[in-house]
Amino acid sequence: MLVSSSRDKIILWQLDESGSVLTGKPLKSLHGHGHFVSDVVMSFDGQYALSGSWDKTLRL
Repeated sequence: MLVSSSRDKIILWQLDESGSVLTGKPLKSLHGHGHFVSDVVMSFDGQYALSGSWDKTLRL
């Protein structure tokens, strides 16, 4: 699993490795921030993502 951030959302990706090629498929877009998402961290078990935004909010 990979998490990326953008202007106002985070995207969860499913990663697949086929030989030496790594590909990703977007699983879900999570919206809720009103400004740029500056940081995202995942829990060790992959169950939770915490994001921080320039709008001074955290989302779990």
